Amino acid sequence: MAPSLAMGVLLLLAAFSQHWIVSYFDSQITGEMKSRSAELADGLINGMNMLMVTGQISDPENRKLLLRKMADSKGVDEVRIIRAKQVQDQFGTGLPTEQAQDDLDRQAIETKTPVFSIKQLPDGKREFRTVIPFIVSKDFRGTNCLNCHHVEVGSVNGATSILLNMDEADAHIARVKHWVWAGDIIIVLMLALIVIWRKVDRRIQTLANYDAVTSLPNRNLLHDRLSQAINFARRYERMVAILFIDLDDFKVVNDSLGHNVGDQLLSELGKRLTGCVREADSVARLGGDEFVIVLTGITHRDGVVFIAEKMLESLSRPFILEGREVFISSSIGIAVFPKDGENEATLLKNADSAMYHAKERGKGNYQFYATEMNEMALERLSLINDLHRALERGEFTLHYQPQINLKSGKITGVEALIRWQHSQKGLIPPLKFIPIAEETRLILPIGQWILHTVCAQAVEWHKQGFDLTVSVNLSTIQVEEQRLVELVDNTLRETGMNPKYLELELTENILIERPDAIYKIFQQLRERGVRLAIDDFGTGYSSLSYLSKLPIDKLKIDRSFVRDIADDADDRSIVEAIISMSHSLRLKAIAEGVETQEQEEILRRLNCDEIQGYLFSKPLPRDELGAMLTANTCPA
Repeated sequence: MAPSLAMGVLLLLAAFSQHWIVSYFDSQITGEMKSRSAELADGLINGMNMLMVTGQISDPENRKLLLRKMADSKGVDEVRIIRAKQVQDQFGTGLPTEQAQDDLDRQAIETKTPVFSIKQLPDGKREFRTVIPFIVSKDFRGTNCLNCHHVEVGSVNGATSILLNMDEADAHIARVKHWVWAGDIIIVLMLALIVIWRKVDRRIQTLANYDAVTSLPNRNLLHDRLSQAINFARRYERMVAILFIDLDDFKVVNDSLGHNVGDQLLSELGKRLTGCVREADSVARLGGDEFVIVLTGITHRDGVVFIAEKMLESLSRPFILEGREVFISSSIGIAVFPKDGENEATLLKNADSAMYHAKERGKGNYQFYATEMNEMALERLSLINDLHRALERGEFTLHYQPQINLKSGKITGVEALIRWQHSQKGLIPPLKFIPIAEETRLILPIGQWILHTVCAQAVEWHKQGFDLTVSVNLSTIQVEEQRLVELVDNTLRETGMNPKYLELELTENILIERPDAIYKIFQQLRERGVRLAIDDFGTGYSSLSYLSKLPIDKLKIDRSFVRDIADDADDRSIVEAIISMSHSLRLKAIAEGVETQEQEEILRRLNCDEIQGYLFSKPLPRDELGAMLTANTCPA
């Protein structure tokens, strides 16, 4: 019930209760006034009878004295004696009489019953009038007198008209109304507070148990439902499946289209997931882009597979957000009770591990939990912990791989590559720790250290007379979250390096994800004299028209095209096209991953500007590269 409607009902009930209580007290007061009028009438009749018996009735002063005495009673405004017409005719003028003055007098005499009325006066007050007929009875004191005049028993001898003011009664009613209204207000306020509190309580429960963006159960309600599902499954020997879902590259949507669009995507995704399961199942949002599905009553693994594939298919369809199509994939990890865990915490942890395994398998797929995944998760957690302390422990080092000019055969530049020499685990390859560093955002301080160390080393080489460019790879995280231009400015100033010898490499995917932001950053770096290169070119889907507008200096051909250039005509054609396009855009082309003389000769014929690979040198520590620069030769 809406609060306004509830308040209306409460006010109506309050008004009705007041009307009922006031009516009850009014009827009680009317009854009391009737009784009082009857008592006054009896007293008056008795007084008149005494005057009649003693023969004093004919004296007007005696009659007036009696009436005045009655009128002086509390609350009495007027007392009149009315004689019936037949009695008046019999007595003639011997007795003082008053004619019936209105219908109320005549009604009382004619019907032989008391009548009363309550009249509203112009000043707002009320008056109570009673007319009580006098019926002749055998016990009447003046029987001897009446017999003399042949008055029949049972006839109406007359009536008594008594007019009472109701000031005291109305004051009492007013007090009753006041207290009733006060009580009603208190009751209404209490009931209103109850209605409001229940609404607030429901809102609190909603906020505590449901996600504000998707209206799905949140983590709190998920734990409650999962606990109930496990208890039910344990009692009836059933299975419960936990599907841990994480969106792939959801951050790209938030950064490129805004958080409002991101929230719309999460809301629509929640609806699609709900449409893939039964009413008995639960769909919850843990937070961010993570969702959990609880499938109950499962009897076979195939049922879980069917739901997982149904979800992947549903989420693969485009989302229409603010008039544009948005495609997004998801990775699903699955853990099943009781095989993969006996309680909710273990099941969620194992489903999470399976989800990360799905991401490592290429995203957009589902994986069931396996025991070895837990070992991998523990190893990954250990790696994350060690990574937090690696920088302060000085466990990172840099190796440099030479870049050779094909025409002169000279070393024209080097690419800086990070290595992690763990104190206990030995050398950890970059492919193993760089993705984790990006995921944990540790790439930001690590990247800052790399840039500063490389620039400081380049200054030393330049002082030794080596005229070469140093290349530093940048992560997408650095471009998105770090003040890159400010970082470069500070580093150049602190190390004293000439910006023309610094080359920053960014992958082609960054251009696709944030083209406008990248253009602005590139333009600012170019204005400072810093060189820019696109790494792994050919593996993405960047627009050539957009590429032509970027202030870049070099395209690095991905090693996947160079590897089979001697045997695969398609790869050779792609490499040739990239080199030709680079030259048409007045850019240099450098090929990565050159390992054979045949690859070198083909690249030379295709007019590639520079090459880099194990054919000439593996990445070398600083001192070994210094010796190579001094000799200006490359080992075979």
